[in-house]
Amino acid sequence: MTTMTAPVTAPMTADELLAMPDDPRVVRELYQGVLRERRMTKRSYSHSTSQSMVTYRLIEWLKTQPEPRGKVIGGEAAVRITKDPDTFVGVDVALISSELAAATPKDASYVDGLPILIVEVLSPSDRHRQVMRKVDAYTNAGVPVVWVMDPDLELVTVIEPGNPAQAFNITQNVPSHPLMPGFGASVKDLFA
Repeated sequence: MTTMTAPVTAPMTADELLAMPDDPRVVRELYQGVLRERRMTKRSYSHSTSQSMVTYRLIEWLKTQPEPRGKVIGGEAAVRITKDPDTFVGVDVALISSELAAATPKDASYVDGLPILIVEVLSPSDRHRQVMRKVDAYTNAGVPVVWVMDPDLELVTVIEPGNPAQAFNITQNVPSHPLMPGFGASVKDLFA
């Protein structure tokens, strides 16, 4: 008796993903070399303002830091967080180190390395499972700090590998992290 087996395919790379034709209705990401596609998330006013506020706060904080400084990237910025197999994601907002910023050419298609902080801002059409899959990919890759901002609940959940998640509401401040000294944020200000 002959047994049929599915052909073994090599994991997709970030470069192969980028070579695919653009489709503005679809978001494509790689998780350990496996392509995942989903419909473009519906944005909202609260999503956009929350993303803008956290970006503004990070940039203002960066200006107070000694040079060389990191960079703030956003707007579904493409980031490869693991190689062989590649995990390649789009992030709402991220803070990258001065070393990673210096190693990233201005004309680069993506950032190739781990951000210090990744911020995901929930949209009305986001599904909890999809967001948590991204958060798991970030923390498993070694991203030190992940924030999930929920504009509807005005809540910021901070996730750090090896620690329980902590949620902060509009009466609280998100504390600073050792990799971002002095950057604490009033949750109320992030959703203003």
